[in-house]
Amino acid sequence: QVCYDELSKCPGLAPVRPRGSMYLMVGIDVKRLGFQDDMEFTKTLFKDQAVFVLPGQCFEAPNFVRIVFSAPKQVLTEAFERIRQFCIARDTQHH
Repeated sequence: QVCYDELSKCPGLAPVRPRGSMYLMVGIDVKRLGFQDDMEFTKTLFKDQAVFVLPGQCFEAPNFVRIVFSAPKQVLTEAFERIRQFCIARDTQHH
């Protein structure tokens, strides 16, 4: 629930509530954030913020990413803040 709530605060992201799994699928509004697809989003997020997520293309879910949340809470808190800042900086609806 915490993961869902934190990612819901990120502009351009639409998390899908997990069903008892250790990961969360998150939809990306690639146009709003200025990316061609989930692969470009994933690579840029890792390069800019050192946060690794799996591109949805790996799971036949284009323009989604998969975030594993089995890390310690303080690591997840930092990662979600980095993702939020990343999305805010690229949000074309607020620039």
